[in-house]
Amino acid sequence: MDTTLPLERPDPTTPPAAYRWLQEHEPVARVVGADGTPAWLVTSYDLVAAGLTDPRLGLTPPGVPVDERASLFRDGPAHTRLRRLVARAFTPRRVAALAPRIEALADEHVAALVAAAQDGPADLVDLVGAPLAVGSLGLLLGVALEDHPHFRALVDDALRADPMAAAGDPACSPRPSGRGARSRRSPPGSSRPPASARVTTCSPRSPRSPTPTTGASATAS
Repeated sequence: MDTTLPLERPDPTTPPAAYRWLQEHEPVARVVGADGTPAWLVTSYDLVAAGLTDPRLGLTPPGVPVDERASLFRDGPAHTRLRRLVARAFTPRRVAALAPRIEALADEHVAALVAAAQDGPADLVDLVGAPLAVGSLGLLLGVALEDHPHFRALVDDALRADPMAAAGDPACSPRPSGRGARSRRSPPGSSRPPASARVTTCSPRSPRSPTPTTGASATAS
């Protein structure tokens, strides 16, 4: 069986047939990424759940330095400390309080999808999935509604950045992303300029450079 990622699928909405075979016969399989990077692919729900809480496993591939600002790819106490900084914003009470506004936002984006579909195929991710996810995060962070399109651009920039880049790598440099997104909590008419988000951009990786895998896979040592 070909275990090169991404696995072939019959159409965009149908999971690869190989997933079912792997779940039943080889739930922990050695695979190869599109760039040739070896990895382990875990397709068992129970094994994935166990792996996410196993302290012997980490987010950072062995031997790969991580930028200190890359919170998503830090392990142990460093990751815990960063999680605590944002934990208050994601409490069940806080999220529940935003539910009516998020539902209204969802209705707005679904209506936009339906309207766009009148003229032909419409992109569910572009018109509903992505703006709803980013918009909900914007509401949680207090970003003004009129700034949500720009906030989405900032998020897209951040997601395209290379979180595994080594600190001090000359190929990587923080850059301002332009106009900052205003917070609803800022005083009306404030002359204070909004802070600009900064994202790290890097030159393209070489075919054999270490690349973090996604989903339930991890770079092999």
